[in-house]
Amino acid sequence: MTAIHSIKGLQITSKFMVNLVHVLNISTEEEGVIALCFPNHLVEIYSCDEEKPHVGFTYYVPVNEFHRIKREIEQFFSVEL
Repeated sequence: MTAIHSIKGLQITSKFMVNLVHVLNISTEEEGVIALCFPNHLVEIYSCDEEKPHVGFTYYVPVNEFHRIKREIEQFFSVEL
C-alpha cells in the first residue's frame, strides 16, 4: 500500500493517534469494527453509541467518529472499506 496523502497520523481519540505508514493490514470483516494490524500490536476500533473507556488497544468511538476514521483510512490507502 502506498500513501498518496501527506497526512500520516490518524487521530483515534483525543489522547491516541496512530501512524498509518506502519499499518500492515486492515480488517473490516465485522460490521462496526476496524482492526489495524501493526508490527507489534493490533488496534481495534469499535463504533459505539455510548461512552466506554478503552481497554489496551481497543477503542470505542461514537458513530460519527468511526465514519471519520474509516474515511481517513480509505483516503490514505486509496481503498474502499
